[in-house]
Amino acid sequence: MKPPKVILLAHEHLYGGGTKQTFLLAEALVAEGVQTVLISNAEKTWLGQMLQQSGLPVKTYYSPLIDRAIRPGQELQVLFLIIRIFLEEKPDVVLASGVKLIGLSGVAGWLCRVPNRFAIIRGEGAPPGSRTLKVIYVMHRLLALLGVRYITVSDYIRRQMIDGGICRPDRIHTIHDGIPLSEFKPPSGNEQNSGDGWELPPGAFKIGMVGRLVPGKRYDYFIQLMTALCREFPHVYGVLIGEGPDRPHLERLIQSSGFTDRIVMAGYCADMPKVYRDLDFTVLFTDYEGCPNSVLESMAAGVPVLASDVCGIGEILESGWNGFLVKHGDVEGAIALVRKIIENPAYYQSLGQNARDSVSRRFDASQKLQALVSHLLGSDSS
Repeated sequence: MKPPKVILLAHEHLYGGGTKQTFLLAEALVAEGVQTVLISNAEKTWLGQMLQQSGLPVKTYYSPLIDRAIRPGQELQVLFLIIRIFLEEKPDVVLASGVKLIGLSGVAGWLCRVPNRFAIIRGEGAPPGSRTLKVIYVMHRLLALLGVRYITVSDYIRRQMIDGGICRPDRIHTIHDGIPLSEFKPPSGNEQNSGDGWELPPGAFKIGMVGRLVPGKRYDYFIQLMTALCREFPHVYGVLIGEGPDRPHLERLIQSSGFTDRIVMAGYCADMPKVYRDLDFTVLFTDYEGCPNSVLESMAAGVPVLASDVCGIGEILESGWNGFLVKHGDVEGAIALVRKIIENPAYYQSLGQNARDSVSRRFDASQKLQALVSHLLGSDSS
């Protein structure tokens, strides 16, 4: 019997949670004997490099036209490219991520009569209630009429899509992302600084924020937090980890804070498990998220997290037990909570242990990926 064939569609600009999950899913599909194909722009980025280094037998179609930006003239070229590949490969299942690729692959899959078409939603794509999100929901309603089914990484997103009338509840399934726990081990207590360009003094309490440098991640709140903490605690340092178009603006904010020696822009760091082991605490201020990998990775490394209580983050963190939740934009509340853990080492240690334990129980990658693979391969065209 011929093994099933699955096509994954994913774009990559900078390394992020969705990128890592695409690679992990490709590994899981190959392990199940599934013919796996990738359509992406990732030939020269992290995802393409990892596929090449790993030697996974994944057939790849790369095009620089496949990116995050929406350009009407260019999208027709991408649509025709996807149609050509679908007709050539004749997949049994298609799974797309990212607003642009979800839309184009949904139309192409309908035209090419692909029996099982899925879209995975890792974030709503725009802030709740925004005009952009309303437009995205119109697209999803049309795709649902064409037979696309949805997988969301948080119950929050699933509820929002059901309440928004996207499609029937039985056609939207939640499978949270997972973390490969063996990669993210808690600090051993004798490791040195990561050496990624942010050597800090011995005894420094290092607070990091990880993600793309874009306005929606609200690094401006993080800089406000660190400015206040640096004034109060001489041993506290902040590290911004990631790259993106908002970097010049954030550099100016750091300059105006007066703590350019204490708030460090580390840029892209390749060895994230080692980076987390070198941090003492992480923060995620954000406008909207689904199941953020940066939170899961930090928790898996035993590093406590404080995050904005938006969208699906409350499904991961239980405030006061395995981390902290603050209202969106509540920098003052965040300052008070971080002060509490700096001044109470025993409480800090318990948060880290509880974080690691909760991720081990609920967000192990092997379990989540198996659930995703089973959902994709157990589907039918009804």
